[in-house]
Amino acid sequence: MDIDVEDYLMQLVSREHIKISSDVRSGKPCIDVTTTNDVELHTQSDEVQLAFIQETQRVLFTQDADFLIIASSRLDHTGITYCKKGTHSIGEIIETLVLMYEVITPEEMVGRVEFV
Repeated sequence: MDIDVEDYLMQLVSREHIKISSDVRSGKPCIDVTTTNDVELHTQSDEVQLAFIQETQRVLFTQDADFLIIASSRLDHTGITYCKKGTHSIGEIIETLVLMYEVITPEEMVGRVEFV
């Protein structure tokens, strides 16, 4: 899959909050990413992180295995995508997130964990 870097520019660090929508001007899909630093949540607890994705209807991308434990005990989150740190390149992660956009609806992500 070829990715146009300008269309899908993301800075992937642990605990990303991803919201996928369409660019009104071009009609192309675009991925709206906020980092924990962007929204000043980098020092907040995992529960605060989950509350943020609930409130903003985002999918959480994380490399923190603690979220897998949390997700196993509750199904009310808007979706978590997990990648074990060091197992995939940024390009592979982006390709997987784009594929998820193409095949999984937001409603299908609710309470779900996807592994990269």
